[in-house]
Amino acid sequence: MASPTSCLVKSLQEEFRNADYSRWARQDRGRSRPGGQGTRPAPQSSLPPIPSPAGCHPRTTMSRQEVNRPLSPPADPQQHTHTSVGSQSSTARVLESPASSACRHLWRKKAVESDPKVLQKRDNIRVLKFLIRSRKQAIAEFEKHYAALQETNLRLAQEIREEDRISAVRAREFLNQHEKLGDSIGGFDGWSRSQIGKAKADLEETESTLKKGLQGLEEQLNKLKTEVCEAQTELHTLKTYKDKQYPVKALRIAEMQREIVKLQETHQDEREDIQLLAQSEMGKLEKSFRRTEDEMLSAVAEEKMTYIPPGVEHMLFHNSVMKKEIELHQKMISELEEKTQALEKTVQQLQQSRADIRKEIFCDVFPRRDKCAPDMDVTLNIPREEWLPI
Repeated sequence: MASPTSCLVKSLQEEFRNADYSRWARQDRGRSRPGGQGTRPAPQSSLPPIPSPAGCHPRTTMSRQEVNRPLSPPADPQQHTHTSVGSQSSTARVLESPASSACRHLWRKKAVESDPKVLQKRDNIRVLKFLIRSRKQAIAEFEKHYAALQETNLRLAQEIREEDRISAVRAREFLNQHEKLGDSIGGFDGWSRSQIGKAKADLEETESTLKKGLQGLEEQLNKLKTEVCEAQTELHTLKTYKDKQYPVKALRIAEMQREIVKLQETHQDEREDIQLLAQSEMGKLEKSFRRTEDEMLSAVAEEKMTYIPPGVEHMLFHNSVMKKEIELHQKMISELEEKTQALEKTVQQLQQSRADIRKEIFCDVFPRRDKCAPDMDVTLNIPREEWLPI
């Protein structure tokens, strides 16, 4: 089975082999001589001959027809002679005023680029390159697709083979089972009879074991009955103990509990007394220790103060006085701040609760009237006309 890549390559080779390249073929630059010889004449170019290198000369003036003249030689011999004569005249002109080699090279390049055959050839080459590139991309895509399809086909074939194998194995097993069942139907009756005999033997064995178990249970029942009788006798003794001996022992237990409570109270009082005594002794010891410590520190300080000059001592005294004054002033400032805060609060309260001053001053002129709330009842006291009793 040929791969698609080989088929595609063969088709491309056939297309390239059958392609018509006559459009891009090089034409003959001369015809055969009349003498019958097949030799071609030397091509006569319409370009001027190459002059001797003599440096860069001034550019010669040429007509537009001479510049745009084609490179291929004419096919007619008369025309060939005419062009040779023209070329001789042009060579004479060029020899009179030669051009530089660089200018001549640029002119040739421009003439070749302006040739329509060369341009068409370049376009064809570009198209062929594009076609080859696109065909290569298509071949690569076909190869990928071919590999994927081949992989899926192999997997599906493997799955189909596996399914066929499994189905064949199952069918073979079913056939074997059917054959075995057909052969063993006769032996099945004997096997069933043997199973029935075994079941009967098992039944007899179970009956014997159950009888033995029943005898054991009866023995356990007798033991439990004796234990119940013993428990009843113990219960009777406990009832008699509860009725006769328990009250006496309960009274004794209550007396002992009261004694324990009294002992705990006395022990608590003694412990509190001991704690108070220990605390008082600890306070006395701490006071004596502090006193001795202060005396030692004062003695050391007095001893060290003797070495301090009087100016420094005076300064220390003033510093201590200033510290005390600062503390007093700080206390006074804090007290004054508290007073100012209280006064500010009272002022705010007075400002909020201030009534109309005119009504307070001229209370006779502006009598105080109660305000009527929305939920109050209003009674109108309007005088009414009364009729005389006539």
